[in-house]
Order: sequence, then C-alpha cells, then structure tokens
Amino acid sequence: EEAIVELHEHLSEAPLASAVLALEHAAVVSLVGAELVEELGRSHVYVTRTRGEGSVERALEAWAPAPFAPGTTLSELDRRAAAGARVRACPDGVPADAIALAVVHLDGSVDLRPGRRGRRRPRTDGTPIALVG
Repeated sequence: EEAIVELHEHLSEAPLASAVLALEHAAVVSLVGAELVEELGRSHVYVTRTRGEGSVERALEAWAPAPFAPGTTLSELDRRAAAGARVRACPDGVPADAIALAVVHLDGSVDLRPGRRGRRRPRTDGTPIALVG
C-alpha cells in the first residue's frame, strides 16, 4: 500500500497528459493503470499489448486502448529496437516496413493511435512518428 501512495504522489506531481503502459504483468497493469486513470482520465491511458490477439488482450482493450498502429505488440517493438530500429519523424509518410507510433499535430496535440479508425474524421495536419528500421 505504501508503494501505491508513493506512486500516486509522483503521478500527481508529474506533468503528464497521457501515459502508455508497457508491462507484462496484469496485476501491475491493473494497479498502475488505476492510478493513471484516476490522475489522467481513462481516455488518456493506453496499454501496449504483450503479444497478439487473445482473451487477455481483448480484456485489456475493454479497459484501456492499445497505443500505436493496429496490432503493435511490446515484443515486436522490443525485437525491432534490438535489431537497430529507431524512432523518427516521418513528414513524408510512414515507410511501409515501419511501425506508426504517433502523430504530432500542429497545435501540439499527440495522437497515440495512428491508423485506427474512429467516429471522428482523421486529422491531416500532423507529422507521423514511427519506429523505422
């Protein structure tokens, strides 16, 4: 319980607008995620999936959306980073073999779910950020 109180204190002092959790243990995701949701709001907390589709991933999607391009997993990000991929701005578009991570818009807002269709019309005023290589 002391760790949760300390986490809450740190989160309340941190200048965060959104958070991406990349954790493999559901219990940790639940505890840390609950604190982040309380501090930032549910729509600003994302959980990176550890592997492909499955019951755990579907349950997580109901609780917190997955960030980055559709189907992106923590293991794929780790594998590509270990192979030398780097995060790059892609003003001319995301290369076909890259993973779209975000779009930074002209007003400073950041979309952490690029390439996902929603009810709103997608914005076109931003610079894509991707894991390239």
